[in-house]
Amino acid sequence: MASLNLEDLHTPEQYVRLAATLESDWLKLKHDLVQRRKQITDPAHLAAFLGITVQEVLDFEQYDYDPTQSQLNEYAMALGVRIRPDAHEFGNAEPILFNDNEHAADIAVSSIDPLVSQFNPLGNLVQND
Repeated sequence: MASLNLEDLHTPEQYVRLAATLESDWLKLKHDLVQRRKQITDPAHLAAFLGITVQEVLDFEQYDYDPTQSQLNEYAMALGVRIRPDAHEFGNAEPILFNDNEHAADIAVSSIDPLVSQFNPLGNLVQND
């Protein structure tokens, strides 16, 4: 099977648009998680639950903080939500860009899915029968 020349897959402009879209997707995900946290608990309780400092929670919640995947997963699990990746081929759609936090509040909470029946308040995953 012949391999695809990745440089020919998209134009440089399309790659720039894709990079902006990917960044926007991660910002939206993080925003959704922070909104969920604000709905259910305070930073001190989340910090105690995760075994980190309140400052680390506040740093995570800053607009310009770039969390690792592990941090996103831990934060999401503590809040009882599931991150559902939606990988699909890049199209010609325009990216949704955040220029500041003013517009972030308009984003619907669609990238997180509560795991009410699969997550208990002690942070342990439980099996459904």
